Amino acid sequence: MTRIGVDTASTPFQRAARDLLESNPDATPLDLATSLDFLISNDDDAHPNWHPSSKPFEAMVRAYFLRHLTGWSDRKTIDTITEDIETATAFGFEPDELPSRSTLTRARNNRLSEDLKDSLKRKAEWIEAHVQATGHPLSTGALAPEDKGNHSHRSVNRFIGDKLDSVPREMVNLIADEWSDWMPLRASNAQYHLNSFIETECTMGLTRTAAKQGSEIYNDNTDRNGGGPGGGIFVEYMKRLERSDVLRMLHNSTGLMLNTAKRHLEFERPATVAIDITLLPFYGDTDHARQSEWIVDTRERPDTEYDWSYRYATIAIVGENVKFMLGLKPVHENDNMGILVEELLDKALHHVSIDTVYADSAFASADVLNTLNQRPVRYVIPVPLNSRIKNDIHRMGHDVEVAHEYPIHGNVRGGATNEKVRTTRVLLPSIKSEDDEAGTVAFYTNLDVDDGLEVERERTEKTINRYRRRWGIESAYQSLKTFLPWTSSKEPVVRLFHFAFGILLYNMWRLIDFLIQLSIDEVEVRTKPRLKAKRFINAVKSRKLLA
Repeated sequence: MTRIGVDTASTPFQRAARDLLESNPDATPLDLATSLDFLISNDDDAHPNWHPSSKPFEAMVRAYFLRHLTGWSDRKTIDTITEDIETATAFGFEPDELPSRSTLTRARNNRLSEDLKDSLKRKAEWIEAHVQATGHPLSTGALAPEDKGNHSHRSVNRFIGDKLDSVPREMVNLIADEWSDWMPLRASNAQYHLNSFIETECTMGLTRTAAKQGSEIYNDNTDRNGGGPGGGIFVEYMKRLERSDVLRMLHNSTGLMLNTAKRHLEFERPATVAIDITLLPFYGDTDHARQSEWIVDTRERPDTEYDWSYRYATIAIVGENVKFMLGLKPVHENDNMGILVEELLDKALHHVSIDTVYADSAFASADVLNTLNQRPVRYVIPVPLNSRIKNDIHRMGHDVEVAHEYPIHGNVRGGATNEKVRTTRVLLPSIKSEDDEAGTVAFYTNLDVDDGLEVERERTEKTINRYRRRWGIESAYQSLKTFLPWTSSKEPVVRLFHFAFGILLYNMWRLIDFLIQLSIDEVEVRTKPRLKAKRFINAVKSRKLLA
């Protein structure tokens, strides 16, 4: 792990920010947001001047920057700006036309260009790094790690408890704006707080209960006036969503969480990511399962006990970096796997740079290889033991064998129906976690491997073994399933909603563990969590932290 060092202030913006912070030890995020020049242009504004809902664009840019700098929700950002007229006018808003919380949400989703948002995000991250490196008192609250020191076992446990008291609530507030917008049509006389919807979903995931029971548990324990929605109302709102709505909310919320971690960590290297297919059981009517384009027959699969399953493709940071789920896509029966991988990589690249991709054997196809070959990434993909691979194994002269320019035939997007794609095929002795009759396993890869000499074969086996153990991905997906509520709904969007929110709960757990490790561990973040998932779940449930 490498922390961001003292800045070099190489751009005009950085120099201006540095000078402001050095000249004013009491500078606040509001001072930075209202004083700095963001050099925006008309091209950055997607709304034409005549747009009826347009607020002053520069003011919205400053508000968005403040949100990134502080990690606040849209609601808290706008509430802070508009709590007095002087602050609002300093941002550039008209006193008689102050923005609402939804104004910032809409601007973020529809008005600010992607290039501008990326630029503002980088500026906020630079200031956060500079503040930490120089010891400026500007604070980011409970989501910031604390100074390392000598910690006894008792003090470590107390520290973890303190973080569990504060961080989950802040995380819910952080993502509240994204997930509150999925209830635009709630009854005007509803008495429950908007956040109670996502708090109910949290309760369902953490207790692994269905909507009816989960909402009852939430209402039995919450101290919110009016409680929360009943199970029937809750599910009805979910049914109104489109899949694209759920995936957008997950993508934006994942970015908010990961950016919180990035304020305190510069990844030592580009990330290793794993792309996998997760199966979740469908226990409903068999006729419905046969007719659904989102449910697959898994009765003949040796790796699952379910007759019918939903499939979800996910991409996650694995290996020696902080574990995070980066992207999700439900798998349709007609999905092209190459396009699926491309979409998942694009989602992940919004958050991190990628060095190596480890993909499930379901992705060992010509179209996926063609997609990966066009990207500046390394990859390792296990290959099912089909008849061709079994023949290759039968002809092996050594226990490690490498075939360069190995041809794979199959359908490739934009190519022929039986296009030829080339890769490197590696055959290796199986390891304990891989059970196959031949005692040999196969991989497709573009790593620099060879088998001409014994020393090269040893190096090849060592190189592949660094990736073939899946970098902890099995335990990550097993942990993810502990955050998923029970549901018998036949609606694919309801299933997707639960799975997506389970990813957020998993990421919340990993983020809290990461912040704890930054504050306690002297050397580097461990791949094994200090905060066990069960303790995280029990703490959030027992302390009513979400209410």
